[in-house]
Amino acid sequence: MSRFIETIKLLNGKFFNLPYHEKRRRETLHAFYPNETFPSLEALVTDSDRPTEGLYKCRITYDNKINNIEFTRYQPRKINSLKIVNDDRIEYNYKYDDRKRINELFENRGSGDDIIIIKNSMVSDSSYANLLFKTNDQWITPSHCLLKGTMRQFLLDSKVIKEQEIQLADIKNFEKVRLINSMVGNEGPEIAISQIQF
Repeated sequence: MSRFIETIKLLNGKFFNLPYHEKRRRETLHAFYPNETFPSLEALVTDSDRPTEGLYKCRITYDNKINNIEFTRYQPRKINSLKIVNDDRIEYNYKYDDRKRINELFENRGSGDDIIIIKNSMVSDSSYANLLFKTNDQWITPSHCLLKGTMRQFLLDSKVIKEQEIQLADIKNFEKVRLINSMVGNEGPEIAISQIQF
């Protein structure tokens, strides 16, 4: 059976966006273990022996039980350029621990710092983040993302961003692209469209 992960931001002892992580974990568990009950994510992490100063990534590995909870000090990646890669069969609709295919695509980044994955001509995600594209002071997230990230959903619910289909050919109509995830929030790296390698 597959194993899954949740990656939660921990800053000075405080967990961020827990309700969104809880919702995604519950949906995953219901899909794979519909007849079982589970303790809340909040109970699991608040009972853990966690750092109280600094920025950490809390990584929880689980299936129908918690396999591991670990804390690692977090340093944001420096991303200045992106490479377009294509895969029409990739699936990552749950946050699987197994990222083999994504890692293989990442190896095709050439001189880019990260990748933009295109599936069936539609823009999806980078190797580790959801994407936002800027046009006329509005940020748009692709509706065909591989994984519905917790920060992406928070920003949609807050009406900070909008969702729409973005085809590969549409990318050049935008000004910038930003990478977002649970750790960097909405302050992730911004890259000029000219720094995307097609």
